[in-house]
Amino acid sequence: GGGYVLARSMDEITVRDILECVGENINPARDIMGLPSSGVEVKAQAEGEAAKIDTAEFRLTKNFFENLGILMQEYLTTTTLGDLSRKAREMNTNAAETTTAAGIIIPDNAKEKPQKGKVVAVGTGTKDEPMTVKSGDTVLYGKYAGTELKFEGKDYLIMRESDILAIV
Repeated sequence: GGGYVLARSMDEITVRDILECVGENINPARDIMGLPSSGVEVKAQAEGEAAKIDTAEFRLTKNFFENLGILMQEYLTTTTLGDLSRKAREMNTNAAETTTAAGIIIPDNAKEKPQKGKVVAVGTGTKDEPMTVKSGDTVLYGKYAGTELKFEGKDYLIMRESDILAIV
């Protein structure tokens, strides 16, 4: 359920229009820094003594956030719902993904990793369990076996010999 019916096209509705509909007003000086909207002197109590924020520093900070507010308002009034929608679609199409015949989208990070690999290096094993796999062997392993490692631009998988299912 839920959803909205738009009275205008997505390219006519700005982000500012949406914020106004929900009663939001963005003021970085107030919202981000908690600065008062007027006055140049702020007093605070610090260890029983009145501490005063330097007036020039306060004005600089306040001016910064007022200018940030102007830039944000410019963005909010020039960016439309259509712009945001196109950007979101663009980001989704750039993501590495596969669509199955049934239309199910599988993101690249959810795909199964290969379960077959070539051994490039082998340790010595232990006194009780010497290594049986050798460098150059092709092996099968469980899909969740090992730890991924990137070294000198190449991807490797480090695993215990007990994670190897078979030597092919």
